[in-house]
Amino acid sequence: MTVGGAPSQDSAPAAMDPRTPAFVLCVCAIVILVAIFTKSWATAGKGIGLGPSGVEVCFGFGAACHDMPWRGLSGDIAVFATFALISGIAAAIACAGFGGLFLATRQDKLPQVKLGKYALVTSAVAMTVFEIRVLAAGHDLSWGVFPALASVVTGIVMLRKLAPHLRVERPIAMAIAPPIPQPAPVAASAETRSCPRCGTRLAYISEKQQWFCVREQEYV
Repeated sequence: MTVGGAPSQDSAPAAMDPRTPAFVLCVCAIVILVAIFTKSWATAGKGIGLGPSGVEVCFGFGAACHDMPWRGLSGDIAVFATFALISGIAAAIACAGFGGLFLATRQDKLPQVKLGKYALVTSAVAMTVFEIRVLAAGHDLSWGVFPALASVVTGIVMLRKLAPHLRVERPIAMAIAPPIPQPAPVAASAETRSCPRCGTRLAYISEKQQWFCVREQEYV
């Protein structure tokens, strides 16, 4: 809507409340933690599920599930799983840290935003590589990877939206030149003299009973 040919202020989009991305980051942290400890990223047979936190076997619907060692699976899968687990925990800590401390108005305790971005991007790469390696080994895709990756990507987007509100301007220390000493009041004198070096008219300082050159900042 325009008023007198100028766009109305009501047409401008409202800025997002910075608490919204902070709250979403906290939710992402919870989802990431749940997802990386869920052994439902792939299935290695009937009742056998695996994820970054390990392998488990369940004997029928509603039956108790038991953890299994990585024996029988390719050795490098366990390495990729450990990497995905550690980076996932780091991503959850980053989301919870930035979101929680912002909501608690403790921005002064936050590290640099780029550290959070590095943690989230590394986690996304590690999770993707782990899932690709598991599928390449012939196992079937399951649901656990989807909420994990979705939360990490959402965390990256929300951290980027929150970043402008985390910048705290710190005072810049500036070197201040020492004040130039000013000559004391000049006693009235009919006599005048000029500086022998620059020719500037000298001022007589009665306290020191000396002539002072303002340009050279020296007594003559």
